[in-house]
Amino acid sequence: MQKQNLTPDRERKLKFAEAGILFVLLLGVTIFIGVRFQGGGEEINPTVAEITAPQEIVTEPVIETEPTVVIIDEPVIEIAPEPEPVTYVQAETAYHDGAYDEAIDLFERYVADHPDNVWGMYMLGMSAWKAGDLETADEALADARTMQPAHLKSVINHTRVLLAMDRDADAREAVTIALDLAPGDVGAQRLQARLYHRAGVLDQAAASYESILRTSSDDVWALNNLGLIRIEQERFDEALPALARAAGLTDAACIHNNLGVALERTGWYAQAAEAYEAALSRDADHARATVSLARVAELHGDPDRQPLDLVALAAGFGVDPAPRQEGDLVLGDLAVAVVTNPEQDDADLSVASETSTDDEEENR
Repeated sequence: MQKQNLTPDRERKLKFAEAGILFVLLLGVTIFIGVRFQGGGEEINPTVAEITAPQEIVTEPVIETEPTVVIIDEPVIEIAPEPEPVTYVQAETAYHDGAYDEAIDLFERYVADHPDNVWGMYMLGMSAWKAGDLETADEALADARTMQPAHLKSVINHTRVLLAMDRDADAREAVTIALDLAPGDVGAQRLQARLYHRAGVLDQAAASYESILRTSSDDVWALNNLGLIRIEQERFDEALPALARAAGLTDAACIHNNLGVALERTGWYAQAAEAYEAALSRDADHARATVSLARVAELHGDPDRQPLDLVALAAGFGVDPAPRQEGDLVLGDLAVAVVTNPEQDDADLSVASETSTDDEEENR
């Protein structure tokens, strides 16, 4: 095909038209790419390159500020001052004042600061015993004995606590140790006699109390307990001298009650009433003396019978020498002893024997 000859003017128009078409195509492609890019970022045709001017990154100006300090008021906590150390004198004073619970607290603090002081541990045990806390007393006195095995007071009073807990086997072991440490100690001898008494071996118990009275004729509790044994044996005439002597030495209500029992059983009713009244004057709540006084008031003895001279009877009391006879029981025999002494029928005859607090003795 033969190309037609074009005039210059027509040729310019044709080129202009071609340029317009090309421009429209490029414009369309550009719009198409822009729409595709904004609509999901699909892959761009590599044949088309869009050249964009670098954009200026605009940032927020940084404004420096002072840090904010928040002050929170903390609660005021009051710290209690450390308690002052307890002295032995402070704790012992509470004990002697009868404030036994306070004494326990003070001696507990004292032994915490003085763990090697046997007297502090001993007095902790005594305070607990006085307060009726036998378990604490047992533990403290056992600790005192561990700290110092030869501490006689700890051994003797631990024996008494063990008896109060009805642990007679342990008490026998302890009193044997006490007698080994101090054979002549009256407290240890009295405890030995009590163990015979509790085991029902009354003759041996009486012999032990008589042995004490040979060297300590005014030992109140040996006198009382000897009289008690004679009452239990219904040997009331023999009970009178020992109990009359004991009643003249102490105001203990139980001893005057015991004397009243012996007087009543020997027919001295008016003097028995006086003894029961004496017991009640010392302890208004003594139940046995109250019952016995009401009973004896209904009894009338021989009006011509002269009152018994209790002062002379007490002064004449004595114990004859009685050396140990072969075959007598020793304390170790009590491990197999059988209680043979029945309880008395009358409630007033269940009279008290001694227990101990520290150096003094008192009724159960």
